[in-house]
Amino acid sequence: MTGVLMTPLGAQKVILRDISRTGAHLAGASDVPSDCDAIFRRGSLFAAARVSWVRGGEIGISFYRELSSEEVEASLPNTLLR
Repeated sequence: MTGVLMTPLGAQKVILRDISRTGAHLAGASDVPSDCDAIFRRGSLFAAARVSWVRGGEIGISFYRELSSEEVEASLPNTLLR
């Protein structure tokens, strides 16, 4: 599952490894600064976040507001919901 992470250094395509109501685990981006503000976009979901950690190509983000369960479900592919 792909998405876009927008940071002060620009927008990068990322792979969504895991998502919860409070944050997400992403992979595939390079040169993401740790401890910066970001916006995560996947489909109709736009969520303001803080980059919590960066380890190699893996990134952890914490959302500034808790997502609803509907928002989390909408960010998942339809095949996972069946």
